[in-house]
Amino acid sequence: MSLTTLPASTEGRAAPLAGLVGAAAAAAVLGMVLAADPPPQTIVAAGIAGVAVVTGRVHLRRIPVPIVGLLAVLVVLNILSMAGAAEMDEALRYGAITLYLIVLAVWLTSYLRNAARTQLVVRAYVAGAVISSLAAVL
Repeated sequence: MSLTTLPASTEGRAAPLAGLVGAAAAAAVLGMVLAADPPPQTIVAAGIAGVAVVTGRVHLRRIPVPIVGLLAVLVVLNILSMAGAAEMDEALRYGAITLYLIVLAVWLTSYLRNAARTQLVVRAYVAGAVISSLAAVL
C-alpha cells in the first residue's frame, strides 16, 4: 500500500507519515556527507521513536514477555555497571546508546506489524547499503 492509496480511515495520517519518511530520507542523505556524532539518521530515528512512544503508537504487547524482561535486566545491569566506571562521561554515553537501541528495537517491533512496512524498511536499508558501498568505492 503506498502513501497515495491509503484507505479512507487513514487519509488524515498520510501527510505526517510522508513527513516522517521524508525526514528519515533527508537524515540518511545527510549521514552520507556529514561526519557527526551522533549521526543525523540516529537523531531522526530517536525522534521518530520518541514521538511514537509519546503518542501511544508503540504496542508493547507485540513484544514477547521474556524479551521485555531481558531488556529490563539489561537496563538495570547497565546502570549498575556505571557505578564502577572510571570515566563517567563514557559510561553515560554507552548507557545512552544502549537505551537508544532498546527504544529503537521496541519501536521497530511495534512498527513492523505487516509485510508492506517490513518490505519498506528492508528496501530502505538495502538502498542505503548500496549507496554507501558505491560512495566508498568511488
